[in-house]
Amino acid sequence: MQQKLASILKGTEEVFRGIGVPPELAWVYVLSGFGLVVLLVIVVIYRRRSRKRRVRTRRTPREARGVAVEATEATDEARHIAGEARGAAQEARGIAEEAREAAQEVRHMAEEARDVAREARGVAGEAREAVQEIRRIAEEAREAAREPRGVAEESRETTEKAEVVAAETDVHREAVEEPAARDRQIPGALDEKLAQYEYLELIGDIREQLKQAGKAAEKGMMMVVGFDRLFDEGLQESEEGNYEAALEALEQAIGIYSASPPAWSLKGMALRKLGRYGEALKSQEKALELNPTYATAWAHQGSVLLGLGRSKEALSACGKAVKLDPDGAMGWMITGAALGRLGRHEEALVAHQHAIARDPDHALAWYHKACAHSHQHQMKEMLEALKRAIERDPEFKEIAQSGPDFEPYRDDPEFQALIG
Repeated sequence: MQQKLASILKGTEEVFRGIGVPPELAWVYVLSGFGLVVLLVIVVIYRRRSRKRRVRTRRTPREARGVAVEATEATDEARHIAGEARGAAQEARGIAEEAREAAQEVRHMAEEARDVAREARGVAGEAREAVQEIRRIAEEAREAAREPRGVAEESRETTEKAEVVAAETDVHREAVEEPAARDRQIPGALDEKLAQYEYLELIGDIREQLKQAGKAAEKGMMMVVGFDRLFDEGLQESEEGNYEAALEALEQAIGIYSASPPAWSLKGMALRKLGRYGEALKSQEKALELNPTYATAWAHQGSVLLGLGRSKEALSACGKAVKLDPDGAMGWMITGAALGRLGRHEEALVAHQHAIARDPDHALAWYHKACAHSHQHQMKEMLEALKRAIERDPEFKEIAQSGPDFEPYRDDPEFQALIG
């Protein structure tokens, strides 16, 4: 290596001698040339680095904008996540509120269950008292059987008192019921038809109650003291239209056991059929005194009041019947009749529609509905309702011929064709 270097230096000196440069200055030129080369290299490197720096400077803003866009997207996503979190929190609060409401409902149901349990205990106590009453009455019946003479004597005294009371009652009835008959606003034929329908319905209700009362305390008392035989006799006579005989049997039954609401109500209907409205009203009041929740008695009390022309009182009584037994057609029908007598025909239509909805074959309800349509000047609806009534009970054709509710249509050909 040293030999090669020495050879190069020697060759360089010979070159400089060949061109006339002194050896002393040759190395000055060599070093100067070398310095220029080095300087040139430094300049080239510097320029390249400056160019790269300028390129990097131009690219930085674009990158910054990209980073800003990414930051914006990240911010939006963070907001979206925060919104979802708020929604989840609201949903959680809703679920918690529903849970609180459910807990309150459960507590309410538990309270109702406790009330039912208390009521059941009260009914059980009443049943025990009824059983004790049955035993007491049975014992009295046995004692009475051991003393037939005493019973016979009491019976004669009771009969004599009854004859006196009956005589007084006849006098009182003539004094009281004559003005009551004048006050009646329902035409006689229609009143009779109303009483007939109510009577048949009451008998049906009572027979159904007796079927369901096989294990009830009252049924047990009937069988102990023989009440059921006389009561059935009264029912039978009523169904056959023998109202005097029915009244006699029912009074004997009540004399044996006076705490039967159906017996008093049936007696009231028999009295009404006999035209004894004042006594009929008292019998219905007695039935309701024994059982204020007896819906049938409320309905028939309303009917008796309606027959007496006391329409407002009739409406009040029927309102109680409908409240106690909203599924009973008769209560709704008499309510509609009372509203019609008070001139409230639009409300009467609603009541009759309720009655028909519960018993589509209730001819009397259809008839009263036709009357209400007549007062509302709704001829087409009136004719249709009257047609339905006559189809179910042809007797309404004769009643409609003289009914004052159809006076505006008396000469109308369609009306005449229907009732002719």
